[in-house]
Amino acid sequence: MPQQSKKTTGFRMPHVFIILLLIMLFVVVLSYIIPSGTYERLENAAGITVIDPDTFHYVENDTPITFMNYFEAVYNGFVNGATIMGTLFICSGVIYLLEASGAFGAFIGVILDRTKGKEFSVVCIFYTIFVIFGVLGYGEAAYPFYPLAVTIGFRAAGLAVFYVIGLAGLYAYCRKIRRDPSLSLLSDEYMNLRKEDHTDGLEEMNIRRVLGLLAFLGVIVVQGYGCIRLGWSFPQIGAIYVILGILLALIFNIGPSEACQLFCRGAVRVFAAAFAVGLAQSVVVLMNQACIMDTIVHGMSELLQNRSAILALQIIINQARQSLILTVTGCKRT
Repeated sequence: MPQQSKKTTGFRMPHVFIILLLIMLFVVVLSYIIPSGTYERLENAAGITVIDPDTFHYVENDTPITFMNYFEAVYNGFVNGATIMGTLFICSGVIYLLEASGAFGAFIGVILDRTKGKEFSVVCIFYTIFVIFGVLGYGEAAYPFYPLAVTIGFRAAGLAVFYVIGLAGLYAYCRKIRRDPSLSLLSDEYMNLRKEDHTDGLEEMNIRRVLGLLAFLGVIVVQGYGCIRLGWSFPQIGAIYVILGILLALIFNIGPSEACQLFCRGAVRVFAAAFAVGLAQSVVVLMNQACIMDTIVHGMSELLQNRSAILALQIIINQARQSLILTVTGCKRT
């Protein structure tokens, strides 16, 4: 007699799409409660549009959110988030070419072979990789509410503190779940993975895979330099990944049609994330239509006045917690 699956009881977290749609509905309600306001915008010496923090004033909103506006915001959010979504699709599709070649599996096999008995060092390696990706813009590329994100300058200044705090928390977390894996944030997935033997799936490292990994590393370096020194944004990031995709196809001798099929397979994997980016942008669309974005920012600035140190510490702790979850997720899936 087949074993019946256990029915989950109690509260279950809704899908992220449902959460974002509810947030959009909440913004509609707020638009009839929070007064509309705006800051004056001006262009600085670098040609970047910035706000003048001393010019906030309340305004009359001539475009209240209607029934149709709520649903139209979904489409408009996708339009506004197209650059982020396109970059996600391109990067994921190209990286899948490298993954399908077995380069990542071979790289992980080398790491595991060199760190036997020192499992935490593997976690540190992946944690550091995620931190570097975040600094170079990989995190922001998938960050839906990027208008509310902290500045790059602050991220660079607090990087060392955030890295150490995150590493300490990660070490404590790893010790806890090593004693009792059921305490893991991904305990169900971990238990399923234990039933499978993944040692046979690790590929052997060869010259082609080394070249592929070096090409990927080169793209990371170029992206970092371009974003920091040359002011690159999503179009340039997407362009260098297209170039990387062509190089990988040549390195691994992948035919044009097969490369396109692998690219599509990799791009599909981030469809849900890209869709979430579009819906998150829909929230911003509604807030801008109601002219309450600046009002909320102004209220937060008044509330947090003379509390910048506490806010900075909270942001660093939240960033460390986010990187910890990403690292554990990535390591367990490998």
